[in-house]
Amino acid sequence: MRLRTSRGFGVHSPFAFSFIINVLKQHDSFYSYSTQNSRTIAARNYARSLPTKSLQHLIFRICNRFRPNVVFELGHSSGLEAMAVLDYSSNCRLMSYDNRQPSDLFINVTERSKDRITIVPNFRIGVEQYNLLTANSTPLVVVNRAQNNDTDRDFILSVLNRDGVALFTDIQHDSITNSLWEEINDQLETHGMTFTNDRRGVIVGNTKLPRQCYRLWL
Repeated sequence: MRLRTSRGFGVHSPFAFSFIINVLKQHDSFYSYSTQNSRTIAARNYARSLPTKSLQHLIFRICNRFRPNVVFELGHSSGLEAMAVLDYSSNCRLMSYDNRQPSDLFINVTERSKDRITIVPNFRIGVEQYNLLTANSTPLVVVNRAQNNDTDRDFILSVLNRDGVALFTDIQHDSITNSLWEEINDQLETHGMTFTNDRRGVIVGNTKLPRQCYRLWL
């Protein structure tokens, strides 16, 4: 399903309309934005290729909407994505898995919040722990870079089947991550809503929502 305009008008689902207007396209300035902007400027001392401020703001708003206790991150990436997750609440924790060691950039960016970040050494064990930690809260996965499509797919589908949320930060530049995105959307047949601009995307796996797909500017 395509939106008639980029502002969400013409969307008949009350949930989708509210999510588009109040989360995806929310233009109000949150308290954390100035911190995120300053953090991005400081990170340029270590790397030039960084996630945009708009992506960091989007991560924050999605976390703020669903209020997860623990977020699972696939792919350490720059660390700015991880900090955008933790910005929404001082009680939020992050589990981050990557088959590569964290970069110096990731370590430097996340230094002040390292006590709330668990670097997962083993994916299977990490997933088991995550499922236990989120038994009574909304599970949320941030996919920066796919690791193994088969195991990633099964894990993310299990999260979506528990009324969870999956946010893909970059489905345009990495073919493996793009393939994972397509597989999950193909297999999620009976419920859940997808919102994407083909560069990044969000899947809300609420089992009470009909299966619908929206394309819009994120």
